[in-house]
Amino acid sequence: MKFFAYNVRPDEAPYFEKWQAEHDIEVTLTSDFLTADTVIRAADYNGISALQTIPYDAALFAKMGRLNLPYLALRNVGIDNVDLAAAETHGVKLSNVPAYSPYAIAEFGVLQAMNLRRRTKAIANQQLHGEFHWSPDFMGTEMRHQTVGVVGVGKIGRQAIALYTGLGATVIAFDPSRQGSDAGITYVSNLEILLKQADIVTLHAPGRPENDHLLNAEAFALMKPTTIVINTARGSLVDLNALKRALDTHQIAGAALDAFEDETAEMQQINSHAPFNEPLLADLAKRDNVLLSPHMAFHTETAVTNMVNGSLMSLMAFNQENQAEFELRY
Repeated sequence: MKFFAYNVRPDEAPYFEKWQAEHDIEVTLTSDFLTADTVIRAADYNGISALQTIPYDAALFAKMGRLNLPYLALRNVGIDNVDLAAAETHGVKLSNVPAYSPYAIAEFGVLQAMNLRRRTKAIANQQLHGEFHWSPDFMGTEMRHQTVGVVGVGKIGRQAIALYTGLGATVIAFDPSRQGSDAGITYVSNLEILLKQADIVTLHAPGRPENDHLLNAEAFALMKPTTIVINTARGSLVDLNALKRALDTHQIAGAALDAFEDETAEMQQINSHAPFNEPLLADLAKRDNVLLSPHMAFHTETAVTNMVNGSLMSLMAFNQENQAEFELRY
């Protein structure tokens, strides 16, 4: 039994090596993305591990079928970039790691909300311009006086609720699949109510078609001018053009984004020196009230360990026709 792992970053490599040593199974690593062109490198292997937000398309799965490569184990949660119908057509079984560390993503979202509320980017920018002094522009807002609207109450959303509650915030939640079903969580009946009440809107919903542009021009128009938006989920949830207009017209007060529509491969490449030349993102990045990060809210030691181990254990289970669950350590 041997596996091939794509888009392996330097920080992941030690965890792959540790797993190989513990299980005595060969795993070949490459930094290349998994595409119809690169998949030939995995010929004669027993399964593929991969991590990317660029598409896993029909051409890839057709090639995997021809190469008799029936197993693809993603090292992440999201599958909205996967052509599931093509995978099924060509007999490719898929797995993901559904909960590598909800804490990591929830903590990062709260961190970014606090950075926006305490204006830390403005403080840092002052110093970058050679100044260092108190300013009335640095006045912040305490979390205990905020109403936080959590959109999506899965594993990550629940951790976000716990963290914001611990900071003293009032928390309300909207999730059409869990309306009022959880003790201790205050649900509202529709998204419109949440958007009107929340001082912080934090997104933890999946990237399904029905959630495309969940936050659009109409949604921003419902928000208070003091509201900030946090997206550590999927890029498709936020209409970036509508967000820019909402910021320009002071419909909302700020945003922190860790995921974006049409994310480029360069954004995920650790050694990329590609210029930051996407006009809309470049415009947003210049603002003191906008925080951008390159899809790395998950990035902790615990999460990387679980992503690597979860993917490889799935491949081993596929090959042994054993679907028994294995333990991840949080």
